[in-house]
This record gives sequence, structure tokens and C-alpha cells, in this order.
Amino acid sequence: MPKLSIVIPAYNAEQYIKPCLDSILQNSKESLFETEIIVINDGSTDNTLKNLEGYNHYKNIKIHTTKNQGVSAARNLGISLAKGEWITFIDADDTVNTNFSKVVNLAENSKSSFIIFGNYDIETTDKKILTTQTLQSLMYLSGPWSKVYNRQFLIKYKILFEKDILMGEDMLFNLEVIQNSDAIESYKIGFYNYRQNNNSATRRFNQKIIESDKKFYKKLEKILIKQHDPQEDMVQLIQNEKSRALLSLLIRISYSKNIDEAIFFYKKIDVDYYNPHPSMFSGVKKIVVYLFLKKRYNFIYIFMNLRLSLGKIRNTKERFIEI
Repeated sequence: MPKLSIVIPAYNAEQYIKPCLDSILQNSKESLFETEIIVINDGSTDNTLKNLEGYNHYKNIKIHTTKNQGVSAARNLGISLAKGEWITFIDADDTVNTNFSKVVNLAENSKSSFIIFGNYDIETTDKKILTTQTLQSLMYLSGPWSKVYNRQFLIKYKILFEKDILMGEDMLFNLEVIQNSDAIESYKIGFYNYRQNNNSATRRFNQKIIESDKKFYKKLEKILIKQHDPQEDMVQLIQNEKSRALLSLLIRISYSKNIDEAIFFYKKIDVDYYNPHPSMFSGVKKIVVYLFLKKRYNFIYIFMNLRLSLGKIRNTKERFIEI
């Protein structure tokens, strides 16, 4: 049985899948026979599958092609196919560095259910840690990247990615892991190189996101309150997250094709559900929320697109960030 299963969801990744796989093979030579790589080709319509065929001679690389269902479904399929004691997730457009060679050994000697790598200010713990104070530092763990999960632990608690939530599904996944974990380990070792570019899906608006966001926050509330009394600080934490989500939603809608489409979606937002107040923000964020509450939708669109245009001019290059 392999010690580590690496799950890679890939959709139209012809440009990136080879650098991704090559970085894993190059930086896991010592533990290659203890590692399995599972690539889920999520209905790609480009040359992703053709490029993957060049790795058919590797016995530890398994390629599964499915119809396009999204990254969460692909990761869930990877979990179901995995045989390793531990699971980690790598996106097809990202790479790993030389520190990746240390992952198998550290995981092999671990008695925890969840290992966090990278520059996070988190202490190793052997007790339940889902408190308001620790949640504030744990909620943003950069998705499933640079994390290693005990496979039997995920199976025991039936922890999977939410397929019908488009944004934040990775946060919910990590929170469920944290909620059920008795022990978490943290190492300030960065092995994951995240590719940052201005065409990232996290920056584009999708008309399904409004409904998805509400599902996300209902699920978030359920997780946060599940084993805790609805304390005032926990309730406030949830409200803060809703306000942050509203701002993110307004920004994403600003990527709409034209002002009429943007105004249509601004009006679709349930103000009462998010219940924002400008005093919770400062600077530009405060202005955007104020304009939204005053229903000055055209000003939001013009203001945000001006700022977005300036941002594109300043940030045109793709780059890697170690996390």
C-alpha cells in the first residue's frame, strides 16, 4: 500500500500538466515507490489527455478520465480511488519544490489526522481546537494545497468537497477536518508552488455564484455552530464572514460583460441575508458597500472597473507563490 496518494484534478491543463507531474517526480525520487499519483482528467477538451499519455510508463501514475463535473467532484473521485495512508491535493497548474521529498517521512511518523505545511502561524495540537480564537487563524488555509490528510480519517467522518458550492468549498472541507480532528501537526516547511495569474477562476464572476454563496454560508454556520453554543463571538465571526463575502460578490459581479448585466446581478443579492454595515469596513471597501446599500449600482460598476483596469496594468505577469 502506498504511503501517500497525490490527487490532481485537471481540466484543460495542457500547458501546465507536464511541469506539474515533472516537479512531483523530480522531488519525490526517494519515496517514489511509496507514492501514487492520481490524475483526474475532468472532461478536458484540449490536449491534456494527450500530454498525460506520455506518463503511461509510470506504474505509480493513474489517469482517470470523466465527464466534466468540476474540481470538487474530481477531488472526491480521487479520494475514493486513493489507496495511500495519506492524501494530498495538487492543482494541475501548480508545482512542488524540493521540500516535497520530506512529506512522506513526516506523514509516516505522524499520529495526527491532518498535517499543515507552509508559513502558517499555527501550533501543533493534540486536542480539539475548533474555538472562535483559533478559527480566525485557521479559516484561511489556502484551500487543500500544502496539506496532508489521513485517508481513513476522511473516510470515517465522510468528509468530501461540496460539489454544488463554487467558491469556498475548500474552506468548508478544511473546517470539517479541523472540527473532527483530535490532533493537528504543523510544519513551517513550504513545498507547494501556487501559480498566481490574473485569469484565475477565483476572479471571474459566474451567475451561479449568488446561489452558491448562500449555500456556502448556510453550510459554514452549520459547521461552526455544530458542537458549540451560539456564543456571541462565534455569531460575530459568522457575520464578519458574510460581510466579507458580500464584498467579494460585488467585486466578482464587476467582471460582468456590461453595466446592465452587472446591475441585474447586484439587484439579485439578498441584502437582508448578508446584513452588512459600512462601519465594518474602511477605505475603498467602505465606499463600495455604502454605494450598494444606497442602490447606486451604476457607480459601483464604474468605480470597480476603473480600479480593476488599473490593477490589470500593474499586474500582468504570471508568477508562483510558495505556500
